[in-house]
Amino acid sequence: MDAIKKAVGGNHGSSNTQSHTGGSSGGQDFGDKGAAAANQKLGGHLNNNQLEKGTDAGRNMFEKKTGTHVPSKISN
Repeated sequence: MDAIKKAVGGNHGSSNTQSHTGGSSGGQDFGDKGAAAANQKLGGHLNNNQLEKGTDAGRNMFEKKTGTHVPSKISN
């Protein structure tokens, strides 16, 4: 469970050297955190800008196909 918390930035007690930027408020939404965790688990070959573009593209495709707006808490 600690590995999951560390991957999504929830383990504030340890030294977390990852720098997370993106989104309009400078933080990460749930979509960005999930993509970052998956990226780290798969070897970490993508940088934050690439992850942000990927989650934005996924959100745009979802909204285009379903016509449903994704809340900013999930993906901004």
